Amino acid sequence: MTEKLLNELLLTRFTHDIAGGVGAIMNGCELISESINDKDFLQEAIKLLNSSAQSVASKLNFFRLAFGTESSNFSPSNAFDVTNKYINTLNGMTLQWAPSGEEDYVLIRLMMILCLLSSNIITRGGIISVHQDRVEVSGKNAIVSDKIKSIISGSEDYTPDSLNIVAVLLMLYAKDGGYSIRIEEGQDRIIFWID
Repeated sequence: MTEKLLNELLLTRFTHDIAGGVGAIMNGCELISESINDKDFLQEAIKLLNSSAQSVASKLNFFRLAFGTESSNFSPSNAFDVTNKYINTLNGMTLQWAPSGEEDYVLIRLMMILCLLSSNIITRGGIISVHQDRVEVSGKNAIVSDKIKSIISGSEDYTPDSLNIVAVLLMLYAKDGGYSIRIEEGQDRIIFWID
């Protein structure tokens, strides 16, 4: 995969994730302009605007920390805070974070990206539990697609797209950092082991 295609697919995924929040902000602005004389309606519009802006900010911070260049202010506690705020923008999902706090930058980055990947697995809601050597996902009908399994297993028999680019980057970062990822599947439960 070329660097150009990698950048294009990540940008497509990123803009898709924040488009809804930006649209809600625009709707809130329209409501405010239409309800200047209706104080109750105006307050509702401002609440919509605030919650949408916070959602977009949380997603931007998450993508910057998970996929950006290493930051001097990066820390495991900051990674948890940013990831937790991101997960809170998604309906019905809860994050539990239990690493020791002494993990290296690459390992924490892998955990963050696995949280993003996990949020796509439990679209009906559930729990994402981050541990020192794994990320566990539990939720109704939790399942890993064949494309994602193929990418994580190291197969090159897949077509990169904006839906699986997260898994592609996960494996590139893992390989560069000397880590590997393996999947353990159970009933409504998936474990991503980080070795």
